[in-house]
Amino acid sequence: MAARSVTKKPLAPSPVIEPPRWPEHIRVASSGAVEGRISEILGAPHYSYRFAESCFHRMFEHFAVPVTRLPMPEYYATADALAKPGWVDGHIAHLMFRSTEEIRLLKPAYNIACFAWEFDVLADHTFPDTHPFQNQKRMLGLCDEVWVPSSYTRDVLVAHGLNNVHTVPAPIEISASTSRDQLEAMAHLADLTVTPLHINFLLPRHAAEDQCAAREMRLSQWLGAQLQRQPDTKIYLAVLNPEDFRKNIEAMIRGFYYFARERPDRVLIIKTLTSKSRFTLSQVMSDVIKYKLAAGTAIESESIVIFNEYLDDTDLSWLYQLADFYLCTSFAEGQNLPLLEAMRHGTVPVTTRTTAMLDYIDDENAVTIKTRRLPNDLVHLAATSTGKPFDIDWCGHMEVYQALQKSAALTQSRWAMMSAGAARTVKQRFSFERVWSLVGNRFSALARSLSVLAAE
Repeated sequence: MAARSVTKKPLAPSPVIEPPRWPEHIRVASSGAVEGRISEILGAPHYSYRFAESCFHRMFEHFAVPVTRLPMPEYYATADALAKPGWVDGHIAHLMFRSTEEIRLLKPAYNIACFAWEFDVLADHTFPDTHPFQNQKRMLGLCDEVWVPSSYTRDVLVAHGLNNVHTVPAPIEISASTSRDQLEAMAHLADLTVTPLHINFLLPRHAAEDQCAAREMRLSQWLGAQLQRQPDTKIYLAVLNPEDFRKNIEAMIRGFYYFARERPDRVLIIKTLTSKSRFTLSQVMSDVIKYKLAAGTAIESESIVIFNEYLDDTDLSWLYQLADFYLCTSFAEGQNLPLLEAMRHGTVPVTTRTTAMLDYIDDENAVTIKTRRLPNDLVHLAATSTGKPFDIDWCGHMEVYQALQKSAALTQSRWAMMSAGAARTVKQRFSFERVWSLVGNRFSALARSLSVLAAE
């Protein structure tokens, strides 16, 4: 079978990025450890790898690259076992979107681990009574190459002796239209069910859950009432997994709570990345989020609402267009796709600048939240499994409050400049064309090395 040429769908002209030299004999397979519908696995361990995988899939599809998904690549011992259309000739590149303990090599392929990591320590020893697959350095070392989404992760892996590491982030699809239409976004999202913030440790769990359920309302009802009181209301948005301690939701909620008491024209919508099969909306509020806040908390605000309905890409796009600002208080991120998606829509970030965000957040496209370098004392972080001490870039609610005050002081022209800067940053660094060129460079380098080996 003749090799399929990807030049049938050429790259869009670009004054900056050279078209990648993609060898025709390369075939791409990908495998993910988290199975099931994405709406059902939100919040599950390593679900973010599915999002990254889907970003690459869309890019490969856009450029007519054949992709076959292999949930169990270890079952294939020879290239003959992969005799499928588009697979029988040439070399195979196997992209793995998995946590390190789930890495499974495809024997007849060039194996590439797509690995996200947001801490400065790595598990590089096999401890007694632990499975050898828990040794991250060992598992990554089995791969021919490692792709990471940020220069921060690359530097961490290189510091731990892993040298064949390259920065290839998950790509972001840039739509032809970059217009923002808040009124139309409100119309599309009107029927979302939200609940205002209400947390009280004094209430029994069932009573707190019943009270949260009784306060549920439509987004249109809540936002309409707010706009009637404050016509110039500005909307802040956060998209996060409430079970993830990295998101620092304690600082986010308290910081915005104090801010909104002084600025009633500011509201926060928190879209939680968790499945309804795991938690109802009232359980998210009365259980999951409650226990991320300091014990003894009693806090209530009509300026902060939360919802957990699953949104497809179209509805997520409307959600980002609805918001004027995107609030991120994370102290560690592998890439932070929700933040990048918000920036793509021109939503101005109010965010920490740490780990992956060092690559793309600056004073021209965001209001930055000050952080402090502190020794970590949280046990609910992936890096604690390394058995090593490590630091985090932490912010408290006062740092969040101060950054929110700065965002409120922005003039409309300054906000517009930041909005344009945010969208431009994503296009320049994470567009299909940009990441395609990075992938093409890696596969071109692979083709050259294979040619040298063949000549020898």
